[in-house]
Amino acid sequence: MRPVAEVRELRFEAILEKVTELRAEVEAIARELAYFELETAGAADRFVEAMRPFYDASCSQLAALEAALEAARQALTGLSRYLADQPEPTQPEAVLHRLHAFETSLGKACRDNERQANLERAKAAEQKAAEERRKSGGLTPGGTPGSATKRKQPMRRVVQAGGQLMAGIQGSLRRGDFQKMVALRNQHLAMRRHSIAGSPNDADDDA
Repeated sequence: MRPVAEVRELRFEAILEKVTELRAEVEAIARELAYFELETAGAADRFVEAMRPFYDASCSQLAALEAALEAARQALTGLSRYLADQPEPTQPEAVLHRLHAFETSLGKACRDNERQANLERAKAAEQKAAEERRKSGGLTPGGTPGSATKRKQPMRRVVQAGGQLMAGIQGSLRRGDFQKMVALRNQHLAMRRHSIAGSPNDADDDA
């Protein structure tokens, strides 16, 4: 339909006016030739000799143009009748305007239908995948947990060996409580020194 889009702005009446102007110019040349043939017969003036070939070629080209224009008018009229439309004698190109409008609407409808079909296919595929995840208990086809079943696990508090004292030191480090951390560390060192200092007496008691 591209040729229709390219010629839809043309007006048959305007083309006919241009052809009529060309016909008037060719007829003016014919009158000039007739005048000079009578007035300069036997003279050295070569106007008629120079213009006669141009006039003959112009007449042939104009006749071919008029024949093509009439053939186009008949073709447009026949197309209107073929489409069960009423031909317009002064505007036979009107059928091209209607054809272009129909082609534009048809193309838009086809694109809209294709877009809707793609959306429906994507939606159906998504629903199918969701149903498969539901049937498999939240597992993807590969056996791994789907994104919908993943749960964020809370961080567990880890307390290392050393009891509540070490846990307090770690908590102070996380909170940035430097002074408390130093106090706890000193308390821990004091407990270790006391434990080391008291170990010989413990040994004697055991003996």
